[in-house]
Amino acid sequence: MGASLNYSSDDGLYICPMRAALVLLIAAACLPFSSFGQTMSFGGGQLMVESGTTVTIQGDVEWQLAPDAVVVNDGVIDLDDSAVLSEAPGAAISGSGMERRLHTTSGPWSDINPGGLGLHLSNSASSGSITIHRGHVPFTAGGGDVSIARWYKIDALDNSDLPVQLLFSYDEGELNGLDESALVLHASPDPVGNWSDLIGSADVAGNTVSGAVQQMYAYFTA
Repeated sequence: MGASLNYSSDDGLYICPMRAALVLLIAAACLPFSSFGQTMSFGGGQLMVESGTTVTIQGDVEWQLAPDAVVVNDGVIDLDDSAVLSEAPGAAISGSGMERRLHTTSGPWSDINPGGLGLHLSNSASSGSITIHRGHVPFTAGGGDVSIARWYKIDALDNSDLPVQLLFSYDEGELNGLDESALVLHASPDPVGNWSDLIGSADVAGNTVSGAVQQMYAYFTA
């Protein structure tokens, strides 16, 4: 099957093949997309994915969000194993939902960025399939410290105890009032658990924070 975008909700499943002009129907709104080859571009306007809705980007396609695009995701956006998300600076997806990508290449990994979601992974051993989840609601630690408006969760199906080097990307619009030069990567086994600082560094120019962990099955934020 060629590249397509699937939309599912309580009233059914809709499959939209990629073609020169693609119109996606979500929550009774008509939104114009353009698709050239294996690139789908959302050039501007607003896309809302409502709670309880799943949008699937299916096939070998890059979904590009232009600087004027606003995507508020309160549901789930699934990227299949060949799909990639590309967000322009200032056009990062927001909302209370999450984006998700299953990565089936077992490694070793060298700076892989599954689905273009912005979490780069490196390790030196085969580690099995993983699922990357990305969300946008800040976490609050036990002491009241608040994170930026981006987090990741890694589900490792096998060998979750293997060490991995992380490079966590963020958009400046997600800083949530924090000083990016002071950002530190944190990990927790669950979203309400104890957050541990990871040894690493912040790259203000590159909008990234690095860190190393001994276990991949965890939540990460900065």
